[in-house]
Amino acid sequence: MENDELELVRRAAGGDERACTELFERYRDMIFRIAYARTSDEEEALDICQETFIRAFRSLRDFRGASSVKTWLVKIAMNISIDHLRRRMKSKTTELSEEIDPPAPGSVSDSIEAAELQTALWKAMEKLPDNERAVVVLHAIEHKKYREIAEILSCPIGTVMSRLHAARQKLLRYLEPFLGGAR
Repeated sequence: MENDELELVRRAAGGDERACTELFERYRDMIFRIAYARTSDEEEALDICQETFIRAFRSLRDFRGASSVKTWLVKIAMNISIDHLRRRMKSKTTELSEEIDPPAPGSVSDSIEAAELQTALWKAMEKLPDNERAVVVLHAIEHKKYREIAEILSCPIGTVMSRLHAARQKLLRYLEPFLGGAR
C-alpha cells in the first residue's frame, strides 16, 4: 500500500473528517459501479455504497494494510451486495428476470438493438450464480487482475479463472439469440 494511502487511513481512523471525505471521494464511484453491476438498481446501489463506507469507517482502526484500501472496500461492497441480493430474493415473489429494468432511453445508445442487447446482458448476468457474477463484475467492469479478484473474494487464482470461464460460457449461451448463433 502507498504511504499516502496509509497516512490517509491513519488520519481517518483518528477522526480526521477531511481524510474520511478524501477516502470517500476517491473510491465512491468505483464502489457504486460494483454495487450497480451486482443489483441493476440505482437506489439499491446507492444504499450499498453508503453502507460500505459506514462499515469501512467504523472499522478503520482494525485496518492493518495487508491489502490496499481499494481491495478492502471492494470486498466489503461485494459482501454487502450479496446480502442485499439475498434479501431481495427472499422478499420478492417475481423472478429476477422480471425485476430488471431496461436501460434508460439513450443511455446505452440510440440503437434499439443495442438497448435490447444491453437488457439481455443484464438478464443473463442475473442468471449467473453469485460467485460467477462477482468474478465477471470485478474482471470485466472493474478491470481487476486475477490476483486482485482472488484476494477480494478470498479464493485461489485458479478458482477465479474457472469461475470466469464458466460464466463466459453461460453468458454466450444466454446471449446466443442476440449474437446470431456465432460462437
